[in-house]
Amino acid sequence: MREVTLEQFWAAAARGEACFDARREADAPLAGAVRLTLADVQAGRLPDIDPSTPVYLVCEYGAMSELVGLYLEAAGFGEVRHVTGGLRQMSEPQGLQAEKSESLM
Repeated sequence: MREVTLEQFWAAAARGEACFDARREADAPLAGAVRLTLADVQAGRLPDIDPSTPVYLVCEYGAMSELVGLYLEAAGFGEVRHVTGGLRQMSEPQGLQAEKSESLM
């Protein structure tokens, strides 16, 4: 699993790449990201995308996205990236406030 910065995550989300929000369901989903929790991957609910597609994960502190990433790697996803330090390392860039996004699952 590759570690990426929050800026790299936001850039990938802005490009429409496969970006996932691994935070708990109670948190508002992030713009440009689809919700994918640890419970989802533990239950076998994986993204319906080519496993060779780069996948970006973020959570609040970095631990949950790393766990979700490990499940994705075990399921055959080869290009998993997660934000070390999560969202707590800085605030969101202008224009990327929380909103509902379309599902890739």
